[in-house]
Amino acid sequence: MAYFYRMKMMSGGDFAGITAYPVHQPKSNGGRLRRRSRCNSTKEAQAWGNKRRAEDYFFYLIHNNYGLEDQRLDLDITWPNMPKSVEEFKRIMRNFVQRLRRLYRRWGLELRLVWIPEITLEGRYHVHAFINGGVPIMLIQKCWRIGRANSSPFQYDREGLRGYIHYVFKKPLVAKHWCATKNLKKPQERCSDYILQRKIVEAVRRGDYTTLERALPGWEVVNHREEFEEPTLVNWDVITSDVIDNEVDGQPYIYIKLCRRDAALSF
Repeated sequence: MAYFYRMKMMSGGDFAGITAYPVHQPKSNGGRLRRRSRCNSTKEAQAWGNKRRAEDYFFYLIHNNYGLEDQRLDLDITWPNMPKSVEEFKRIMRNFVQRLRRLYRRWGLELRLVWIPEITLEGRYHVHAFINGGVPIMLIQKCWRIGRANSSPFQYDREGLRGYIHYVFKKPLVAKHWCATKNLKKPQERCSDYILQRKIVEAVRRGDYTTLERALPGWEVVNHREEFEEPTLVNWDVITSDVIDNEVDGQPYIYIKLCRRDAALSF
């Protein structure tokens, strides 16, 4: 089966990721294109892939819209105020967002809010949220009238908020994993075909990253940190690099996570 490698790069804020995977081409049969046989992946594998892609997109969405001056919120609901249905919970969140919008307008700011709803094992509704700064946190907490509203500033190292986002990314309560205001800036995405040749991918699979210098403009292998010898893009540091063999087609898939060398970090 003929195939080529497609490379996708997604970035948000001081972070970026490169994904390379094979795209299979149908064979030609007497001038006509013939479909390849269908490969049915298991529900578990498909769910894992969908969750990974959604989690990666959400990671770059957050870092593209929030920084060290912004806040994270954990919103609890007391049992007397606990909604009896998902529809009632949606109404509670709509009222909360409206109160926040009015508060931010009084301060001359535009609200940027993202929230992830969930239900705990005890049946309690809970919300993880990200909100832009500029308004005293006490006023923001007063807008949540039905339980505790705990806040914490954005703090992250060279891996960003990846660990926290993985923690809050559970089974979606509503149609999507998250809800958000409509004024967020989407992550930047670029897609390139035929840049990565098979021999380059095979070299990366063996741990030889020097071949990427010929495939990616600006790529060089440097020893930026003395304790590690890692491939590094100009102005970027490679945080993690994984090569995973797909169980269906047997081809390697490449996942590389990057951080700007001059990123503003908490520690």
